[in-house]
Amino acid sequence: HFSFWHEVGHYLIHRPRLSSGLLACPHPASPRMADLELEREADIFAANVMMPADWVRRSHRRQSTLQALARDFGVTPTAMMRRLRELGLRPVASSAGGGFR
Repeated sequence: HFSFWHEVGHYLIHRPRLSSGLLACPHPASPRMADLELEREADIFAANVMMPADWVRRSHRRQSTLQALARDFGVTPTAMMRRLRELGLRPVASSAGGGFR
């Protein structure tokens, strides 16, 4: 699902620049800084759609593990960890055996 929303983000955010000629279509073999910024913008869009800040904050107070949060939102633990950091939230335990707290 994250990949789907990532691509929707590209379409909604970057299409106007592509159609006006202000943005060249990036070549996957040459990751320039501009290309990396486009990817970051699309990632942020997807994160906001799939993990709305208010919902993440509420769930963060109730969940005990990173995996449980990620599962509840249908994202990978890595994506959830990144979102928690973006929101200034401390990571929850990564598993029953330890990790974060």
